Amino acid sequence: MANKSLITYLFRKDIAKILQNYLYVNKAFGKK
Repeated sequence: MANKSLITYLFRKDIAKILQNYLYVNKAFGKK
């Protein structure tokens, strides 16, 4: 199952991107 590792890798990359965006938005809107 070589595909499973690839899917997991892409999934983790997406999660990291979403987390980064979330933290960035929190920083931007947290300081009013």
